[in-house]
Amino acid sequence: MMLMLMLMFHSCVVLLFFFVAPVHAQSTGDWTPDWFTATRTLFSSFDVDPYDDRVMMRGGGDIVLGNNEAVFYGKPRLYINNTVAGGWENVEFTAYGNYIALGTLPIKSYAGLTLVARSNHDAYANAPCEAFGYYARIYQETGECAFQKEYYHGDVDVGDPYDTVYTATRRVPCFVGGLPLNLWVGIKFKVTTITDNSEPAGSVLLQLYLDEVGDGISWTLNHTLVDRPSEWLPSGGKTVPAECSQGNGDTVLRPGNVCFLRTDGNDDTTEVRWKDVSILNSFTEPIFYPCDGVDCSTETYGCGAPKICDEGICIADPSNEMGGDGICSPGEYATNNMCTADCCVEVTTGGPTPNNGICEGGENCETTPSDCAGVLGGKPSNRYCCYGGVTPPPNTLYATICTSSVCGAPEDCIVETGGGGPTTTTVCCGDGICTAGIEFYIDCPEDCSAPVTAPVAAPVPEPVAAPVPVGTCGLKNDMCVSNADCCAICKNNGRCS
Repeated sequence: MMLMLMLMFHSCVVLLFFFVAPVHAQSTGDWTPDWFTATRTLFSSFDVDPYDDRVMMRGGGDIVLGNNEAVFYGKPRLYINNTVAGGWENVEFTAYGNYIALGTLPIKSYAGLTLVARSNHDAYANAPCEAFGYYARIYQETGECAFQKEYYHGDVDVGDPYDTVYTATRRVPCFVGGLPLNLWVGIKFKVTTITDNSEPAGSVLLQLYLDEVGDGISWTLNHTLVDRPSEWLPSGGKTVPAECSQGNGDTVLRPGNVCFLRTDGNDDTTEVRWKDVSILNSFTEPIFYPCDGVDCSTETYGCGAPKICDEGICIADPSNEMGGDGICSPGEYATNNMCTADCCVEVTTGGPTPNNGICEGGENCETTPSDCAGVLGGKPSNRYCCYGGVTPPPNTLYATICTSSVCGAPEDCIVETGGGGPTTTTVCCGDGICTAGIEFYIDCPEDCSAPVTAPVAAPVPEPVAAPVPVGTCGLKNDMCVSNADCCAICKNNGRCS
């Protein structure tokens, strides 16, 4: 369901249209996709989503955005940029992935559902050192969950002697026998710099949660790793090139321009679907207003909370508990009537419901053919494209309002936008009500209870390969401990190729 979020800052009204997501400060650059607006396809590297200029494709294949999903064919990558807020730093990157088709076999050993954070990977073609970042992956073939760090992304095909530089993967069992097809799996990748002196300075905590139920709340912590300085070194005897600012064993501390999704299929017969993607970013910057020689204490913007002048700019007084910085802070909430702009949002619900058999406002025969009838071929005089609502869609030929007899029964047509008009309600943190789908414990512990986390499953013992009878050899995917056990070779995952 589409939401319209209205925030008041100073003398501006900011309207944001998106799907139900937690209430977070916009200064962080938090992101949720708009994959309902219209179906569109990104065909090649550097294609930008026409409905969201923070989203860009790289790699080979296609990405189809629509029906609340991103469908990957082949081996594309989908980058989500956050230069608007200074980069992605301490992030919670969430996505639900579903392998529909493996494509041409054999699949790549590193193929799987992959989330990447704290990376400038979008710039690696011209600056290979910028690929420095953290990976979380569920391997399709083995079903293992893993972390990996990329130091450098070169290309020997263009004369770069270093190629790519990665660490070894750190793996734990997650799905015995491999990641199943046609199963939605929720992945939550958290990357946090540790600052409480519990670890050496510069250490980074990596956490991987899974939701195998698919209800958005049944998260279990499946994998944890602390990347300490000088410990997680490049693998394969490689070294980080001297021109990079990072060196062997360095942790990734700088915010990254992008987080991104990847799957690494073989060709366009590989199909992987993503949905319910979101990125929450705790990297924040204060909202500044120039002093202009004015006594900041007289300024009334931002809930009327007290201000101080700091090096030529008015900022919220850090000693004040009333807020006024556009962020709903603990202890502030909406209990202070002067600061409801920090802790309350206007939520407007409404919009079409795809695939319900009713042609509603915002739908037409091209965007939602299952709801709106149309004939776009044959004799031009017989062509028509039904649409809901009162306004014809732009750039649609043969537009015909759905009340026309050719569009079907009257009860299958709604001419009001959103099928009955939007409804606006006010949601406030601190009012004692945990509004479903809008407020969460992480945003508003005043209203919402902490989620119940299922216990972490005990590690599955490493399988031991059965001895291969004399005169025989292991076939593909048979267990092995050395090449002697296989007709071909014994791979690193303990299975024959």
